[in-house]
Formats: sequence, structure tokens, C-alpha cells
Amino acid sequence: MTERVRVKICGLTRLEDAELAVNSGAWAIGMVFHPESPRHVDLERAAVLMKEAGYPGGVDPKTGRPLHLTFDTQDTSSRGLLRFQYFANSWRRLGIDVEIVAIIYNQFQDKVWRGAYQLFLWGWVADYPDPENFLFLLWSEAARPGGPNTAKFSDPRYDALYLAMRDLPDDERRLELIHQMRALLQEECPWIELFHLETYTLIQGWMVNVKPTGLSIPTVKYVDIDTAMRTRLRAEWNQPVRWPLAVLAIVVVLLVIPAVRTYRRERR
Repeated sequence: MTERVRVKICGLTRLEDAELAVNSGAWAIGMVFHPESPRHVDLERAAVLMKEAGYPGGVDPKTGRPLHLTFDTQDTSSRGLLRFQYFANSWRRLGIDVEIVAIIYNQFQDKVWRGAYQLFLWGWVADYPDPENFLFLLWSEAARPGGPNTAKFSDPRYDALYLAMRDLPDDERRLELIHQMRALLQEECPWIELFHLETYTLIQGWMVNVKPTGLSIPTVKYVDIDTAMRTRLRAEWNQPVRWPLAVLAIVVVLLVIPAVRTYRRERR
């Protein structure tokens, strides 16, 4: 059975681009609402583009119904669904009906690998500290079935820059190629970038070689410990505090002396 490839064109800002995408058979078009993005389109402008592209108010004139899209997610928790509902409500402001489909991770991964999705949210954790580990995700060769280019992005210009950059040493020429690739991605916008996580870790001073890499999922089993420093610091931090005992003793004496006097007076 031959699967029909569905193409979505993201990052549109001009009517002529939207019309070209629709007339060329694009299954969907996308716009970026993040204010700092060079492809930013505000809500009013997005509504105008939707109308000019033939979907006024997000309604398909052929059916008279709102455009219906599915948003696949592997997060089935109530917290996750609340976050994705925010996305759906934002799209609804344009008249687009987005259905959240929460499924288990194995099913989600299979749908993404097969390209059987409309919208989905995913992330990437770098395996080694080099821009190439992110840039290869949009290489055309990585768009094969099961490949990491789940956006199915393909651009000969990007591929040429990637291949020229990939094996170069870490020099100014390589950095310039990376800047060109980033500029091209900002123009084409194959992804809608949402956020980048920050992680904070507290580590005792006697632990050595445990600084988080900030890139990959840590799988280190053993760490180095300066046992002499640990013993010294524990001794400094755990000095006995004796003054409460002195206070308690004074309080006891102050209570006992009147009691003894009263007892003796009554015995007389």
C-alpha cells in the first residue's frame, strides 16, 4: 500500500507564499507567532492570511466546516494535556479545530517514523557537544523512514552547506557555514521552536568529575569522592552544640530551688 505524503509549509508571512503553497498541493500551512522570530506574524495578520488563502475564519469553503487537525503527543498526564490544550485554544482563535491525541510513547514514535501525523511536539538531546548534532536533524538523507528528520525537511541549499560543514575542523570557515545554515532555517522555518530546558544541579564539594554536560542524558555509574575532604567537612559541619544543655540546666535549677524551699517550709 502506498502512503500519501502530506506536506505542511511553515513560517509563511506573505500572501503569495501561502497561495503558492496551497496551489502546489500543500496539505497545511503554518505561521509563527513568537514576537522575537524573524518570521513573526501577529494574530490579526494570521487571520488575514487565512482568509486570503481561502480559509476565512479557519473554515474550509468546500465543507463549510472549520479546519480539523490532530495534535499527537506521548504525554498522557493531566498536566501535559493541560499544556497542549493551551496550544489548541490558541489555534482556535484562528478558527482552527485541533484535536489532542494522547497515546503511549511506542505508538507515538511509530506514527512519527511513518509520517502518519499532522501536528506533534518532540525534542532532541544532543549526544556530543557540536552544532552538527543538531543540524544533521534537517539533512535530507535523515528524512528516510525511521530517520531523525521527522519534519521531512529537504532543501538542496541546506544539504550542500551541511556536507561542506560536517567534516571541517572547528575554525572560522565552519562557523560561517553554520551561520548560513541557521539563517536559512530561520527563513524556511521547518520547526516551530518553543523552549529550551535549563537544569540546575547541586553537588557536594567532595565529589569530583560529576559536572553535568548539559547535552546528553547522564549515564555515569561511578564518580570520584575526596574522602579526606568529606571527613573534614562533616566534622566541621557537625560540631556538637552544647549551649542549649547549659540553658536547660539553668532552667531546671531555677525551677527546682523554689520547689525545694517550699517543701522544706511545709515540713517545718
